[in-house]
Amino acid sequence: MVDYKQVLRLRAEGVSQRGIADVLGCSRNTVAAVFAAANSAGVGFGEVADLAADEVRHLLLPEPAAPDSDRVAPDFERVHRELAHPSDLKPVYTAPSPAAAWTEFETFDEKWGGKYPAISGLWRNAWEQFIPFLDYDVEIRKVLCSTNAIESLNARFRRAVNARGHFPTEQAAIKCLYLVVRSLDPKGTGRTRWAMRWKPALNAFAVTFADRMPANHDN
Repeated sequence: MVDYKQVLRLRAEGVSQRGIADVLGCSRNTVAAVFAAANSAGVGFGEVADLAADEVRHLLLPEPAAPDSDRVAPDFERVHRELAHPSDLKPVYTAPSPAAAWTEFETFDEKWGGKYPAISGLWRNAWEQFIPFLDYDVEIRKVLCSTNAIESLNARFRRAVNARGHFPTEQAAIKCLYLVVRSLDPKGTGRTRWAMRWKPALNAFAVTFADRMPANHDN
């Protein structure tokens, strides 16, 4: 478990987020979260120097209040983790036709419907809205369903913004985000790899949206 008090101490000493993560053996995301919690609470190391580590953690990350009801809240994190398994829903998203997709969904429902009937009900109620998605090429569907690259970039944006705290102008903020994007491939060595990875999707977009896509070039 990360010692929040030590994070604030190192921050006060001018150690960078990367340095703090290396010293404490945690991720920079964790350090950034502690920074954000401290900023939100308006505290620094000076305010918590005399507190115990557990007290600092409780100050920055209070325990949630006990619910008034005797009902136990669902473990949504576990539900998401189980349902996100690629082998469960991927056949539905990649099916060649609505009929094939429905068959795959029934297989999914047999596995999860009894445990999470509400989720199966949502799928059934929204099936007519889902069908048009199957009209797209499989490569386009992969792009629409895969958000890992976007989430990774957003995480980098958040870390950069949190590290600087504030910006004097909007242009300064835009420049910061631009430099984050450039830092992903500073030498340009990844462009060929990325181009090959995106080529099937770009070709599919060019066919499906020929009136919107610019002329397709091999470079």
